[in-house]
Amino acid sequence: MTGETVGSSLGTAGIPDELVCPFDYHRAPDPGSTPFEVLDRLRGRPIRWAQAAENRGYWVLTRLEDIRYVFQHPELFSAYPLMDPGTGGGWPRKLIPMELEPPEHGVYRGPISAWFSPRAAVAQEVEIQSLARTLVDRVAERGRSEFLDDFAKPFPTTIFVGMLGLPAEETDQFVRWNTDLLHSQNGRTRHAAGGQIHQYLSRVIEERRNAPAEDLISVLLGSEVNGRPMNSDEVLDTCFLLFMAGLDTVTASLGFMFQFLAEHDEHRRQLVENPGIAPAAVEELLRVHAVVNPTRTAVQDTELCGVEVRKGQRILLSTALATRDPEAYGDALEVRFDRKPNNHIAFGAGPHRCLGSHLARKELAIALVEWHRRIPNYRIAAEPTIKAHAGGVFGIDVLPLEWDV
Repeated sequence: MTGETVGSSLGTAGIPDELVCPFDYHRAPDPGSTPFEVLDRLRGRPIRWAQAAENRGYWVLTRLEDIRYVFQHPELFSAYPLMDPGTGGGWPRKLIPMELEPPEHGVYRGPISAWFSPRAAVAQEVEIQSLARTLVDRVAERGRSEFLDDFAKPFPTTIFVGMLGLPAEETDQFVRWNTDLLHSQNGRTRHAAGGQIHQYLSRVIEERRNAPAEDLISVLLGSEVNGRPMNSDEVLDTCFLLFMAGLDTVTASLGFMFQFLAEHDEHRRQLVENPGIAPAAVEELLRVHAVVNPTRTAVQDTELCGVEVRKGQRILLSTALATRDPEAYGDALEVRFDRKPNNHIAFGAGPHRCLGSHLARKELAIALVEWHRRIPNYRIAAEPTIKAHAGGVFGIDVLPLEWDV
């Protein structure tokens, strides 16, 4: 992942050379560097043209106000396709509801909204808390943990597969498929993972059609859109999107949050001494380490930040560039758990704003409380430099923690 901000000879026809920079958000940053630091180097201009590999390029917006504007105008900037065609992660149909635009988007979002409402998140609180305690208890006496494998991956994944009615004992397989699909640098691996997820979900959907259960898949099969039942393809497209989103973003956020806390004793002590600040801490850590990098496609020629954006050109709306914008937040790179107001857009904005944000916030806050209840003091183990991965969702590959027992 590169992010030089100087002019470049990589100029693309019709785009001023001073706006062009060699950058690809799919490329991992150098070891010891974070993707957030790379993005921060793009500032200085509100818009840039990122010249990636194989002559692919896209616009990158660097200010909160402009990123929010594009999020909020789907009539000008379409969410389809969600995954960059150049990554080899395409899907044969539009993913529902993310790749649909209003009013169709709202029609398909409706059947699943209740499952991700604030009330639904509160209803799951005891179950989420119990799972978090179980996972922490397993490692507390060891004095050591690979945090991602022991907690950050199984915690949100177990919760989400339960909502879909999938067997908890297959959680590790689901994580592997999702990791291959979203983070592998090999196109064949991504396609293979997508195919395996497709086959698995198709089989489960048919099983639920014949024997409904109390899960989200059964709810979708019993839902109507535009006065008719959802068909199998629509249910599959919805489940595939939920599978991708539910098994990756919370894991990624947990990784960056606990890396930060392991390296910053003062912030960690605040959580240990006052667990009630966990929700506020979640908001601030989400702001500073926003992990999602959605893209939009211009549906017509339009002007953006004084630049002509042509129909069909893609635009990167990195939530981290928005939430770390120094023009929008005082001391934007400083983590302050008492920051008020904290109106970040780590979950996006506009009609496609993340449907699972209430559940994610609940999971993250409980994770902070329960981990620090049992393991108040910990540090990053003296092992190889932590490496981050880039792409549609930023994350770290491993996080070895250790503590005294």
